[in-house]
Parts: sequence; C-alpha cells; structure tokens
Amino acid sequence: MVAKSADLCWGQRHHVLHYLQTPADARLDMHIAINHPVPAGATVANVRSALTYLVRRHEILRTVYNLLARPWPQQEVQPPAEPPLHVVGVDDKPAELIKRLTEEPFDITTEWPFRACVIAAGDTVRRLHLVFNHLSLDDVSLGTLLGELDTVLAARIARRPIQLPPVVYQPVDLARHEATLSPDKALDHWRRTAAELPQDIYANRRTGAKGSFAASFTVPELLATARVIASEHKVWPSAVHLATYAITMAAFTGERRIAFRMYTSQRESSGYEQVLGCASYPTLVTIDTAGSFAEVLKQAAARVEEAMAYAHVPYDLVVELVAAAGEPRVESELNFLNYAPRSCRTRRDRFVWNAEPVSWAKSGGDTYFRVYEWCDGTTLALQATADVMSRDDVERFLRGYADVLRSGGEPVFSAPAGGRVATKELARPDPGAERALLEAVAEVNGLGQVDPQVSYLAAGGRALLLPRVAQALRDKGWDDVSLGHLASARPLRTIADELRRAMNFVERLKKDLTGDEHARFVFVNNFEVERSWAVGEPKLPGAGIAFAGATVNRMEEMGALLADTGDVVVLKAAMDDEFAAYLARLGAAAGTTLAAENSSPELMVTEDALNSPALLDELRKLADGRTYLMPLGISAAEEELAKETGLPLAGTTAQTCKAVNGKIFSRQLVEAVGIREVPGRIVRTVGELRPVLTELLAEGGRVVVKESLGVSGRGMVVVADEQAANRLLRLIERRGPDAPANLVVETWIEHAQDLNYQFVVSRTGNVRFETVKAAVLSDGVHQGHRFPVELPPVAAAELQDAVEKIGRALHAEGFFGLVGVDAMLATDGTLYPCLEINARFNMSTYQSRIAERFIPEGAHAIAAQFALRPSRVHSFGEVEAALGELLLDAGRRTGVLVNNYATLNAAATDGSFHGRLYAICVADTAEAALELRQEADARLQRMVGNQS
Repeated sequence: MVAKSADLCWGQRHHVLHYLQTPADARLDMHIAINHPVPAGATVANVRSALTYLVRRHEILRTVYNLLARPWPQQEVQPPAEPPLHVVGVDDKPAELIKRLTEEPFDITTEWPFRACVIAAGDTVRRLHLVFNHLSLDDVSLGTLLGELDTVLAARIARRPIQLPPVVYQPVDLARHEATLSPDKALDHWRRTAAELPQDIYANRRTGAKGSFAASFTVPELLATARVIASEHKVWPSAVHLATYAITMAAFTGERRIAFRMYTSQRESSGYEQVLGCASYPTLVTIDTAGSFAEVLKQAAARVEEAMAYAHVPYDLVVELVAAAGEPRVESELNFLNYAPRSCRTRRDRFVWNAEPVSWAKSGGDTYFRVYEWCDGTTLALQATADVMSRDDVERFLRGYADVLRSGGEPVFSAPAGGRVATKELARPDPGAERALLEAVAEVNGLGQVDPQVSYLAAGGRALLLPRVAQALRDKGWDDVSLGHLASARPLRTIADELRRAMNFVERLKKDLTGDEHARFVFVNNFEVERSWAVGEPKLPGAGIAFAGATVNRMEEMGALLADTGDVVVLKAAMDDEFAAYLARLGAAAGTTLAAENSSPELMVTEDALNSPALLDELRKLADGRTYLMPLGISAAEEELAKETGLPLAGTTAQTCKAVNGKIFSRQLVEAVGIREVPGRIVRTVGELRPVLTELLAEGGRVVVKESLGVSGRGMVVVADEQAANRLLRLIERRGPDAPANLVVETWIEHAQDLNYQFVVSRTGNVRFETVKAAVLSDGVHQGHRFPVELPPVAAAELQDAVEKIGRALHAEGFFGLVGVDAMLATDGTLYPCLEINARFNMSTYQSRIAERFIPEGAHAIAAQFALRPSRVHSFGEVEAALGELLLDAGRRTGVLVNNYATLNAAATDGSFHGRLYAICVADTAEAALELRQEADARLQRMVGNQS
C-alpha cells in the first residue's frame, strides 16, 4: 500500500543509480552499521515503541522505490507501521544474526531502509544494533535521527511526553518542489565541465591487475597547516585539500589536467536543508595543475564555489551529459568529512593498512580519497584498485600528499608502466540476444534504430530507465543483464554477448550442441575414454604401467554435480545415502540418477550400462525427441549405447573425436592456423626418434616424448639427457626402424604455469569461449584446477585469438562439442596456446556448475584430489566428521565441498588400498584456499590412519 509518492529527488537519483550499478554481493559497502548505546533501563518494548514513533515521524524510514514506474521511477511512502525488530538473547550467539543483517543486500523495492536488532537479557536491552541503507541517509541525517532516537527512548523510559520540533518537509515535498524548477542553468555548467574532462587520467597507469588496497595516514599537524594556508589565501580549507589532491594525482598519473568527482552537499542549494535523506553526491571537477601552488589553489577554490552553486541538479542528467561528451572515465572520488569534536587519538603521524575494500572495488571505482578533519588532526584515507595503483603507490600517494601540504614537497612515484595493452573483447552474441537488447532499449526509451556498436547511454538511453530495460529483456526471455555494465561505456553488442552467457553452463552447452537450451541431457561420464581411443595404438615402453581402473571408473559420480534440473546421470552404482543427503542439503545435485544393475569395477560406466538390461530399458523410456546422450567423450561404446537406447548423441562421431584428440593432430593444427607452438617434432616411425631426440637435446634442457593418444599423463616420458634418451631408444628400437611410433617430441618448458581452457564448437560452427583455469599436476598427472586465473593482458588476448582459430579449424574437420585445450604460460610471459586438444570433457568441466552455484564472485577455489591410503572402507559420515567445520555445508560461503565420494572406497580390499576423495576448496583468497586444502588433507590423512 502506498500512502504517497513522487519522482525521485534530484540527489536521490545518484544513490539509486549507484545501487543499481553495484553487484548485489557488493552493496554492503553502502550499509551503515551502528552499535547504538541505549539508556539504562531500556526495555525491548521501549525500543520498539521508539522506532515505531520515528517511522511515523520520518517518511524516509518507510520509503521504498518503484523502479519500474512510468514514466520515471518513484519514491513510494508506505503507511506508518511497527518496524521489524529482531530480538536475540545475550546467550543465543547474536553475532551470526548481526552479520546477516549487516551484510545482506537491501531490496530497495520492498524493504525499508533500516534494520534493527536488540540483544537483550530477558526484557532488558543490552545493545541496539542498527543497519541503515546509505541510499536514504547521510551522516547529517543520521546524526539527526540518532539524536531523536535518544530523546524518544529517554522519554519512553521516563514515561514523559516526547519533545521534538515538528517535521516541516519530507523528501516527497522536496521532490514536488524540484518538479517546479528548471535545472537548465546548472546543466549548462556541467555540460561545459563534461566537455573539458580528460578521457582517462589513469591511462598510463593501468596494469589490469586484480585486487584493491586501502590505507589511512593520520597527520595531526595537517589540520592547522591547511587552515593557515586557507586563511592566507582567503579560501575554504576544502579548497586547500582539493589543490593538494590535484597536484599529488598529477605527479602520480603524469597528466596535467586532473578530473575527479567531489562529494558536495546540495542541502543548502535545494532550500530544503532540514529534509532527512542523502543530500550529497559526487560532482565533476577538473583542475589544470600547471603553475604554482597558489595558482592551482585559486582554481580549486573556484571549483568548490561552482560545485556548491550548481550542486542542485538532476544527477541522472549529468550522467547523460558525460556520455554525450565521449564517455570519459571519471571514477575517482574525493570526500571531505568533518568529525570534530572527536579526536584523532594520536599525537604522531600514524600510517595504517586497512582491510582490502573488496565490496567497494566491485562497484567500478578507480580510487576513493577521503579527508577526515578531527578536532586535533587530519586523516587521509585512500582506497584504490590494483589496476591503477600498486600497494606501494597507495602509501607513496598518502605520504606525498602530506609532504605537499606540509612543505610543498614534490611527490615521487615509480615511472608509469606505459599502460595496459589493449585487448579487444570478442563479442559475438547470439543474434536473438542482440536483437532483444536493441528492441528493449528502443522500446523503453522511445528511440528509433539503435546502434549495437555504441553504449546504452551513447545510444540515447536514459539512466533512470535502466531497470525497465532489464525488465523488458526478461519479458523477452533474457535474464541477468548487469545494470552496471549496461550503464558503462561497453558497446551494446558486448552486453548482448553477456546476455547469452546468462544461461548456466549446461544450458549454454545444450544450446550450442542441440539448439535447445531446454533439452535434457543424459550424462555418461566415461572417464579416461582415451583408453578406448588408444586401443591398437603404439605405446612407449613402460609409460602406461600405473593404472587404477576401479578408482578412475568411479569418478563418474562427479556428473551428479554437473547435471541441471531435469537431466539424468548414469552411475555404475547407486550413490551412497549419506553422500546423497549431503548434496541434497547443499542443493548441489539438480538432476536424477540411474544406476547400472550389473557393474564391474574394471569397466567404464558405458560398458556397465550396456551390460544392464534394466538400465537400458529405463534409458529407452527417455527417448522423446529432446533427450540426448552427453558422454564425457565419444568412443565406439557410446555410439553403441546411443543405438541401444534410441537416444542421439549430443556430440560428433567417435572417429572424429579420436582423430581430434591425437597430439599429432594438435601439433599439425597449431602449425596450420599459425599460433605459437612449442619447439618439437612429429615422429611417425621408430627410426625417426633417435635423430629428433639428438637434435632437441643438443639445444639444451629436457625433452618430453608423448604418445599421440596417451592417457592422462601416463603416455609420456621426460628425457633429461643423452643417457636417458639411450635407455628409451634401446627399448623402443627393438621394434624395428619401420615400426609405427606416432609420437610428439617437444622441448620441456621449465617452470611454466599449466593452463587448461574450455570452449564450445557448436553444430553450426560458432565458437564460444568458456573459462580458463590453472592445472595442478603431480608427475604429469592431472590433479585438479585452481581458479580464477588472471593472465597478463597480452597472453589473454593471444588465448582468445587461439580459441577462435582452433575452434574454426575443428569445425572444418567435422567436430562439434566441448573442447579442452592444454596450454602453458612460461615464466617470461610467453603463452603456448595449444599443447594438446582434448575432444572431451575434462576435470574443469565438472567444476563449471559448482563454480556458478557455490563460488561467489571474488572468491577463490582449488579443485583438489586427496590421495589417501585407507586400510578399510570409510563412510561419508566419517569424512564429514574428519573435516568438521571445514566442510562446506548448507548456509556456508566457504569450505570444502566434496564432489566425489565413490572413489574413496572404489579399490577397497582386505588390506591397505589406494583411495581418492575429490573436493573443491572455496575461500575468500587464493592463499586461504591453499591453506584450506592443506588442512583438509591433514585431517583426511589422520582419518585413514596416516599420521605423517
């Protein structure tokens, strides 16, 4: 129910747009959490009554935002009511509730902009925890509100009347007043300012590095210093800081003209300064730093006066003016905060590193600089993304700033690296996605033809209509558009490409391979299908000795976490009840499973299925014209299973898959398409091997000899020197010089980072990149992946180019399906984009849905294989107990997610045996993920009795 409504206030528009453009998991940076002291004797009823009184008094506390209203978004005031109040006992572990209330994003369309929780002993309140949405309240309004809360609580406790002045104006009144005003004069000023903005002051500083830094530098003497300078030049102290900031930033960036946004209050200029709300937002500033400090200060003072004079303006229109001026990037903000009469609590300079501002960094800013003025000092605080500033740069900036202000010193920074190498985004959207986006933009904004090569704002899109564009896309069947991206300078074609990616991994795969993202897949996870392809092929002497078929064959259980709703996973045996219950708690296994009634440990799942009449009958029942077999890889056995069940294969033929999977094929393809190859040779016969080994060893370093159709690291031999080469040659030359060898011999790239990337070649030949991960290897055998992986910009661009070239070449050979490619990044940054092509799923594939479901943006993960040596069968309950609090379970963000349990006991015998447990270790940082893996391994080793 709506009591009253109005357009958004001019200042509210900034905060609503900021909210919309910030990812949901980063919006906690807009929350203000306060542990507010309560008077002695306050009861839960007193607090509830006081909050209810304030909600009735201040409409902002019961305002929500209708973002889809026509013609423009509206603020909607709901009728007065008792606000939600969470009550928790002092002994009931309140920290978890407080954390949730503090971090959970506000839904501004339905939720009032504050949350309250009391921690009580009986009915007596010990603490009051309040969380406010900064969109609705700034420091000034918050100070007023909390002061009134103290007054009302005191009155309720004393049972006396509340004495507060009446509220004259509410935000709705301000909005209705603004509707009568013309912003033209102010907009003319901001139009001129926008035209003067440099394109990107950090252009020569950008590195593409990920992460962010935050630090503060408290210098007591700066308070008096700034005031003395301000007095001498007859300017505001804020102008002194503005000039100092511009000079320091110019020294850092190497740019003469500095552009940024300065938080400016528009309370006074609005004429409604008593209205509760968030009345400050960042206004554009440009300063030319050529000249003396006095000349720069004069400019800064003028900019402060202009900002104050023209602050009262519809913020969305300023955003659109910047877009019309060529979309310069101005994502540095400056804020002045007066914290007097509070003390800085130090008499000496104090530099402090603060926690990484992860949430702030996700909002799209470059830097955020704050000046805190206390009664006895000044604190300088800086947040910066690693893209524009290193950790060392942040400290140098703060100290250099202080030196400029104290003594006119010249800040010293490391030389710019020359800027990040530009990499062109590969935007090849689904034609339907691009068409839907352009139609939505045109319909909502009343535009004619929309150019997909320009951004939303440059195409004439209105900033405040972003939510309606997103809704129009949903109505057309396209989800998950990022409003932050849509409001950025990204071309609409790139946004359309992201729309296609809004489908989950399995839906994308279905779309590419069947044309129908709603098709049903029957996953047949035939791990090490390469064994079938390698039958009859020449082998290296001793290269395939180590093999644990029973364990490898049970890796098929991983498919349960890949399947989507409605999909089916074929298993060798029914899933363990305890493990199934664990996955159910997580919501990790979306599909259903069918198990073979006849299972042999040494056979792959496909062979078990072919030997199980009852299972075959169940599979035949699924044949409905939209159900497909989706094996890990396709061999003759999978083709036979398709024939037996009437279920078509989602991929190409077994013959094509075998050919494409050969390392000889990969090397020939690399040469044909013209991408960088590892130095080496193809060896067709035994007689060709000796001269090739001699030649490559003479160049220095080790050499690797690989079977063309070798399996998971076993079909390879690393040759360190001539002696090792002779040992290999003595064994293999017994076959005769004309015997087939089918080998690839290559230089061993020392200390390289092993990469695996995935892409899909659709039936129609479209090539779509999926992901890149860094492989964790042990003796050349794949152990798992760590992700995300940050590549140098040049290597990233080369990889994307390789994807396109390899994908097109594969389709020309008749291949379509998921492709995994092994690559290497040398220590000098050289990328070798294709060591070998895997015409099948790989371990990384089975982590794709897990990553989408359970690894939040910004988190890090290691996909781990725990090699164990049990002496008896261990239940999943024992695994849970061993991992304890490390286990990623329902309601947890981080931890160890077990994604395959069957392999632990697959090779069980009466004595000791080799077992494996597969898991994804999820943590907030890469270092924490590695530590989590190590601790989990130690606990699991103790579980099986290994105390080492």
